[in-house]
Formats: sequence, C-alpha cells, structure tokens
Amino acid sequence: VDLPEELKQHRYLQPLYGCPTFAVQSILRRYKGWYDGNPTNIFPSPKPAVAAEVVALVGGVEPLIERARQLAESGELKDIQLALHLLDFVIDHSGDSLVEAYQFKARLLESRAKVEVSFIARNIFRAGAALAQEASTKG
Repeated sequence: VDLPEELKQHRYLQPLYGCPTFAVQSILRRYKGWYDGNPTNIFPSPKPAVAAEVVALVGGVEPLIERARQLAESGELKDIQLALHLLDFVIDHSGDSLVEAYQFKARLLESRAKVEVSFIARNIFRAGAALAQEASTKG
C-alpha cells in the first residue's frame, strides 16, 4: 500500500502507530473474511513440510542462506523482506544452519526496525529479532 506523496507528508497522517498496510488488511478481513482467495490456503500444509520440500528442491539450506545474503546486500526493504522469507524456510526446516539462520534473521529484523516509522511494526521487528537471537543460542 502506497499513499500519494501529498498524503504521506501530511502532518496528521504519519504512520506512527499503525500503518496504511495494517489498515487495508483490516478492511479486507472485515469485508472479505479470513479466506484470502487462494484455495491452497483453505487447508494449508504445515510450514515444516513446505520448508522441507523447498529445502530439498534447492539442494539444501545453503542455497537459501546464500540467496538471502545476496538479497540483503541490496539494502532495499523489498529484498530484505524476501530474504526473511527464505530464512524462514531454513528455520522451519529445522535442519542444518539453524543457528546461522536465526542470527541472520535477527540482524535483518533489526535493520527493518531501524527504518520503520510505525511504532507497532518497529516493535514487532525488534521483538522478533530478540526472539531469533535467543533461539540462536539454543541451537
């Protein structure tokens, strides 16, 4: 969701608490319900099962971690978000490189928090980073 520039700059419309994306998602949920329109999501496979298939397809967790590194190096938020999704496949797979994936995820979440204006999103990123860092110490 991207507001026109004149609305983004308006003093009273700054996304300090929530953000436009949260508002649009709430409106869609209200009028559309829980179903997102994709039949696959009615009875989704467990995340670890999906992750195992993706990990097997790409030949292990290392290609996923390497691609996440490449994406993160761009510094663009959209690429960092994609990198987070790839790391979640590694984490949900719960196989090799789990500590590395958690530590990397924590760093990426901290980087997202540093540039996030929304109070809620910023703190969710920070809390997620703390949880990922904690999980990395448990191996």
